[in-house]
Amino acid sequence: PSPPSPPPSEPSEPSEPSEPAGKYTLFHEEFGIGFYLLKQQKRTASFGFSNNFFYMQLALVKDKDKPQKLIRCLQSCFFDVNYALPYDIKLNNRTVYYLNDSAWENKLELERKITESFSLGTVFETSRRNPDLSVSSYSKFKFLLGFHF
Repeated sequence: PSPPSPPPSEPSEPSEPSEPAGKYTLFHEEFGIGFYLLKQQKRTASFGFSNNFFYMQLALVKDKDKPQKLIRCLQSCFFDVNYALPYDIKLNNRTVYYLNDSAWENKLELERKITESFSLGTVFETSRRNPDLSVSSYSKFKFLLGFHF
């Protein structure tokens, strides 16, 4: 006689989408409606809801003749905060929560205008269970050099 098999375990959190194999093309379109919670000369805060369409064309390695398409429509709510600080410094924060997937992303930007056409900035991005499948979860810090024309 064979030993009994263990009962299947249930994950405590939704599993993260796997990264697509091979090359792919991704289009993300978002539209929605929002309103200002605060609107002043040097600071604004807004909140809203939007629909997000993710269209991904996968070029699978196994079957090159039949590319696979993935289309997702997700609803999200967003919260934007923008501050104009002294010395031409701008602080922007955008948080998006995808209602269907319990996924979220946040982008915090700090930018300083040096001259009329040159700026320096830093960006910190965080994403958890990203619905576009190109990357599932990440955190990254960027240093930006901007040229405005």
